[in-house]
Amino acid sequence: FRPHPQFYVSHKEFIEDLERQVAANPLVELDRARTGFSAMARSSLMVTDLSGVLFDYALLFGRPILLAMSDVGVGGQEGEDLSQPLWDIEASIALSSGLMGDEPAALPGLAQAALADRSAQERRIAEFRERSFYNFGAAGKAAAANIISLMDGR
Repeated sequence: FRPHPQFYVSHKEFIEDLERQVAANPLVELDRARTGFSAMARSSLMVTDLSGVLFDYALLFGRPILLAMSDVGVGGQEGEDLSQPLWDIEASIALSSGLMGDEPAALPGLAQAALADRSAQERRIAEFRERSFYNFGAAGKAAAANIISLMDGR
């Protein structure tokens, strides 16, 4: 389990209580490392809310993601002024194996289903890359070719 790093500052008592609760459980690891890379590398599945770490996990590791998302507005953010859906929300949903609403009891079933069908996650990520990125995995080569073309006056 990897809490958001800000929780260690703004919810210190909650984290201390959580640490006490999971200390004796060998199946639960509470990750306090500076970055989440190691925890993501050791995991089989990510459960997250709307967060940029979802994109890191999907694109680096290609493993299933469950998105904890309820009907939360975007109030107080610039996104509320836009007439179309927000890209990051749509992209997060597109990369997720399942959506968790306000019912945590659904988590075990959703996790089992996501882990049982990894090929579906691979397809979601491939489709997302195709729609969202230009020259994915070869951007340096494409950029160099464009720079050379500009320098040659072509």
